[in-house]
Amino acid sequence: MRYRRGRWSLSSLNGGGDNTAIGFSALGSESTGNSNTALGSQALLGNNTGNDNTAVGYEALLTNSTGKQNTATGSLALENNTADNNTAVGFEALLSNNIGTLNTAVGVGALAENTIGSDNTATGINALLNNINGVQNTAIGTFALVSNSSGSGNTANGFQALDSNKAGAGNTAVGENALFSSDANDNTAVGSLAMQENTTAFNVANGSRALNNNTTGSNNTADGTTALQSNSKGSNNVALGSSAGSLLTTGSNNIDIGANVKGKAGETNTIRVGQQGTQKAT
Repeated sequence: MRYRRGRWSLSSLNGGGDNTAIGFSALGSESTGNSNTALGSQALLGNNTGNDNTAVGYEALLTNSTGKQNTATGSLALENNTADNNTAVGFEALLSNNIGTLNTAVGVGALAENTIGSDNTATGINALLNNINGVQNTAIGTFALVSNSSGSGNTANGFQALDSNKAGAGNTAVGENALFSSDANDNTAVGSLAMQENTTAFNVANGSRALNNNTTGSNNTADGTTALQSNSKGSNNVALGSSAGSLLTTGSNNIDIGANVKGKAGETNTIRVGQQGTQKAT
């Protein structure tokens, strides 16, 4: 069974069944493919033997020939696709995808430059926009992981989270501008502006502006709002509590525990637990 409406739609059909085409040249090259739906001018134009595809929008899934089980909704969505099991919703979503599989893009320009990367999820305008061959990334939010090209295994949730990451892997950023400047590996930042300026690896920040100014320090742990906020180069520091270690700058191997146990700029190898005059008994 077939249904067509529009000039040159389903014009090459030769045995395929259960196809629906509405629009100029929609499914125009279809030969033996089955269960495809094309709605829009030149939607699924190049499809030949692919099955179970849905394309809604101008040139959606335009060049798909043999790919199957793809869904494209929006003008130019999945325009260059030849692979299987991709979902694109939005103008130019997964626009350049060629052989990447199991990708999901929701939003204008989401995963637009992806060509061979697989198992990526992008939700938001220009989320994972520049990803080319990175795999297993998740970006939720406008411009989340927008610069990523080859980095893999990253999770960004929030406006411009992991914005500058290109090749870094294994990072988690949750919150507006979290890990904004980072292109390193294995960092975790949870909170608005957490580790915003970070450029190095193996740090953990939990709290708004925690480790906000860290640039080259590594192996730091900050838990609390503005914890280790001023640290830039210090490494192996631990700060637990609101504003804990917030005055530390370049020193390393410090432990500051307690709210407002701020430490001192430049100090090293120092342990501070509680605030004098507040904790009076053990």
